[in-house]
Amino acid sequence: MIRSARVLSPILALLLLASVVVLNSASAGQVTTPKPGSPERKAIMDGLRIPVEKELHQKVIFVVNRLSVQGSWAFTITVPKQPNGRNVDYQKTSYRNAVKPGQAVGDAFSGEVVALLRKRNGHWKPVDYRIGPSDVCWEGWDKKYGAPLAIMKIQ
Repeated sequence: MIRSARVLSPILALLLLASVVVLNSASAGQVTTPKPGSPERKAIMDGLRIPVEKELHQKVIFVVNRLSVQGSWAFTITVPKQPNGRNVDYQKTSYRNAVKPGQAVGDAFSGEVVALLRKRNGHWKPVDYRIGPSDVCWEGWDKKYGAPLAIMKIQ
């Protein structure tokens, strides 16, 4: 009987390891939405803020319409605003011809920022983003970047 216990021990260890891997995969597969004010949500928005402020030539905050996270991937649809809550001044940007002065949207300009971000080395960085898309600009990002489709599905 001692001999059979030694054989079972490695088998049990392998089964335990396999169950841990499956549990970790399941939790990585769950789509979540970080709560407003949470450190993760702030880190994601801060990662997006850097290139958006550079492109818009002004400081912004984001009104989050959608934020989905799965593992090291995040997808968001936001509306940028000035820190005082007013609309972004698109007259200071390359989008000035798409938006009338004082407005946040135009005929073919949504005023939204749609982004796919990835967390690497502890930092969220945009993989791709679009300012003012008038269509489903994220279609195909799952295949192009290997991102999980579940975070981009409209429910």
